Amino acid sequence: MEKRKLLQLVLVGVVSLALLMPVVYAADGGLIPESAKDPASVNIKDVRQTVVNVINWLLGFAAIAATGFLIFGGYMWMSSAGKAERIEDGKKIIIGAIIGLLMIILAAVVVNTIIGVFGK
Repeated sequence: MEKRKLLQLVLVGVVSLALLMPVVYAADGGLIPESAKDPASVNIKDVRQTVVNVINWLLGFAAIAATGFLIFGGYMWMSSAGKAERIEDGKKIIIGAIIGLLMIILAAVVVNTIIGVFGK
């Protein structure tokens, strides 16, 4: 399988997972609190919680994408057949994916810290 087709397959899988997340949450009623269904009863905590849910969802999507790139980089490295150029490309993708995952974890920590401080 060539590199472009594999990348397309990974991206289709990630987008499919991302599109199915709201369906799963909607079945449980997780994204919209009961009090938010009546517009007159919406308060600032509901808006804050919705923003937090969206941010957490986006961070989860980014983590899934970074994991996909980590897998793709590993595939490139393992299928390099000893070609130094492909090994280096695979290493660069893996290093970029790990840096991306660390940034996502740091962003989640910062967001949760800010929510903990200002959420009360």
